[in-house]
Amino acid sequence: MNVYDFDRTIYDGDSTIDFYLYSIKKHPVILRCLPRQLISIIKYKLKLINKTEMKEGFYVFFRMIPDIDYDIDMFWNKNENKICRWYMEKKMVDDVIISASPEILLTEICKRLGIKYLIASKVEKITGKYYGENCYGKEKVGDGHYPMLMETGKVAAANMLQKTGKKVKSETVMAKTVKISS
Repeated sequence: MNVYDFDRTIYDGDSTIDFYLYSIKKHPVILRCLPRQLISIIKYKLKLINKTEMKEGFYVFFRMIPDIDYDIDMFWNKNENKICRWYMEKKMVDDVIISASPEILLTEICKRLGIKYLIASKVEKITGKYYGENCYGKEKVGDGHYPMLMETGKVAAANMLQKTGKKVKSETVMAKTVKISS
């Protein structure tokens, strides 16, 4: 089992920012969200809100996309080529992808790549509201001591989660992942 971060590791760039820019081109009305997005970023920088609240303020643009599932599909048609070639050569059937990007954005590309296990931020696709916390830092690694992973009844934990895509050792630790259905 290998564990990888998605953005800037197996994907050349930040998929959330790329989807945002793609969405603005397709739906310029999204620019109306810019004042609220900027206010959220400023409040976060001033430590008035946490990262999850800031991202909820950013994801308000989801509301302006008439068919987000279609747009996500079209986005990956255009951006699937940004998956790094080294990953395509190294990938294994039990790889786990962990990302702060929204699960709704990454599920499609994971299906296309044959990735069965995804840990990502759970964000409602119409409102941009989180179901829990942003999957970043401590949230990616459970209680902060072990990255948490689960593989169909067999539980494993990673000794390291580095952007280099190094292999991880298995240990008995419990965690939640989303199994991607084909």
